[in-house]
Amino acid sequence: GAPFLLCCHAEVVVEPNAIRVLVEEAYRSNAAIVGPKVVDTERPEILREVGWSVDRFGVPHSEIERDELDQEQHDAVRDVFFVRDACMLVRADLFNELGGFDVECDPGARELDLCWRARLAAARVIVAPDARVGHHEDDGPHESDPRLAQRHRVRALLTNTSAARLLWIAPVALLMHFAEAFIFLIRRRRDRASVLVGAWIWNLRHLGPL
Repeated sequence: GAPFLLCCHAEVVVEPNAIRVLVEEAYRSNAAIVGPKVVDTERPEILREVGWSVDRFGVPHSEIERDELDQEQHDAVRDVFFVRDACMLVRADLFNELGGFDVECDPGARELDLCWRARLAAARVIVAPDARVGHHEDDGPHESDPRLAQRHRVRALLTNTSAARLLWIAPVALLMHFAEAFIFLIRRRRDRASVLVGAWIWNLRHLGPL
């Protein structure tokens, strides 16, 4: 019967008022998913995350530079494309309606996929920087296995994009990734090339479930 669920990794250090701020902002902004400002646990003056954006091909990117100092430059409540589940407040009814996280997008794209589907359901995804948490992780969505992470990001793109948009997005994204893989081959980075090519080959072999 709880109105909200909180996803929180074990290594996250939550400041005493952070959860209260997240809940208050969810009500104030009528948001379905709210993320905090994430700083480095050992060096709390270093920013790690204030929400993520994606390009039209579903590739995540952040406005924060590596080891950027927190000088309140990102302290406005704002809409973002997705927040990480290192610490994520999500409305329980929407979470249930969406079927929770897509296990087929884990690891590498579970938060991206969930927030993408929430946005398609006309729900707001925001970051509330007055809520602060510390995190040991570095500067990107968790990638214990880069091959799986890339595969799942492509899956998120293909499953959450309309058929009409996919008619041009999928061919262009495929072409760009294969061109990028060719550059990696020239630079003798066959592992990176294999990750990009393998992600598309796997998803194209599973078009039925997609």
